Amino acid sequence: MHQQAKILGLGFVLVGMVATGATTANAAEATTTVAKPAGYTIVTATFDLPTGGQTAGFVACPIKKGVRTVPLSGGALIDTGSLQANINTSYPTSGGWEVFANNASSAASTFIVYAVCVTKPAGYLQQQSKAVANPADTQNGAGYTCPKGDQLTGGGAESSSRSTLVNLNSSWPSGTSFWYVYMNNSSSAPATMTLYHVCAKLNVSKIHYQLVSGSR
Repeated sequence: MHQQAKILGLGFVLVGMVATGATTANAAEATTTVAKPAGYTIVTATFDLPTGGQTAGFVACPIKKGVRTVPLSGGALIDTGSLQANINTSYPTSGGWEVFANNASSAASTFIVYAVCVTKPAGYLQQQSKAVANPADTQNGAGYTCPKGDQLTGGGAESSSRSTLVNLNSSWPSGTSFWYVYMNNSSSAPATMTLYHVCAKLNVSKIHYQLVSGSR
């Protein structure tokens, strides 16, 4: 068995504080260093993924200085190369990240749930959309926008179906305020999906905020 990366719902938004560092020896140009946000932690938990069904997994953000940190983003990794194992649902909760993983293959596996947690930033907001139709034997997409002036830090989606034939095809930030999802429904029953995003009122003139992407 080999490990195939199947990560969905992880935000590609990097947030950090910028502090001016020392100049070079000839004082020609200044350097900058980026500090992590307060309370920054990536937490994980590993779960068994039996064959022939769907399994839930949850990871909680840690408590720091007596206060629970909050998720900026999250996702999951399934440790299998099977095309019949995938992510059905990946979304933020008030104190962590929730995932439902499918395994319709003949081999048991495991999956890891991730959450990127920080001390609650100013204007922190989690929102969920109204239910969006996900008809049988289709793939459909939908997006969800942060309130005006807010910056996106993460997002995901929850399916109403617990069939192993329903799964997230794609989940990504389409710009700095808009999260988009494509959901597959290969089952014979109609379902719905609910979109989630995490937003905050970040002062982009004082912090280092970027949307980065890449291919693999």
